[in-house]
Amino acid sequence: MQLIGNLSGIGLSRLAQFLTELEITGRLCVAIEDGATTGTVWFEGGKIVGATVDSHEDGLVALEALALVSSTASFAFADSPVEMKHNVDVEPAVLREHLSHLDQDGPRLMQSIRSLGAIPRVALADIDVRESISLSRDALRLLLDIRGDQTVLELSHRHGLRATIEHTYELVQLRLLRVGDDNSVSLPATAPAFANLLEQKGQKS
Repeated sequence: MQLIGNLSGIGLSRLAQFLTELEITGRLCVAIEDGATTGTVWFEGGKIVGATVDSHEDGLVALEALALVSSTASFAFADSPVEMKHNVDVEPAVLREHLSHLDQDGPRLMQSIRSLGAIPRVALADIDVRESISLSRDALRLLLDIRGDQTVLELSHRHGLRATIEHTYELVQLRLLRVGDDNSVSLPATAPAFANLLEQKGQKS
């Protein structure tokens, strides 16, 4: 079986639920923002058993990131025999509910960030120096790493995709960062995950 489509308006959790009900085994490839970054989710007997995002993240954290950006993603699934990665071990019902929350949070966070090609810039001039601000340690680490010449995607290679999106949103809301319409670049497509998947599957359905 082959499936190709867009996750916008569907979300990763609903697609995963559909594949779970089919008790299917195969590989789901996810392309985010026209392939700027890609992810893979492995299903075994309808259960999610593994996930990766590019070569930077694995396991549950990778799966969470894919759910968070699913509003900007397309997908291809094939049930052809593939080598499985086993790095996710969460009870299906619990995982489905968790991914559903992230599917819902994603569009709100991405609306503020605009794109993985956006370049966040420090905006300390926008805040009142007398104002008290509370930051998590990870958000502070991200803020200190921003130089004004790196995209959200580039920052995610060091801080993780989900963490970078969530903390960038937090810092924008606190007026410590600015992500404007002119602060973005065109992201090059990564390896053609869909083509690789379908090549393995061939014309068989």
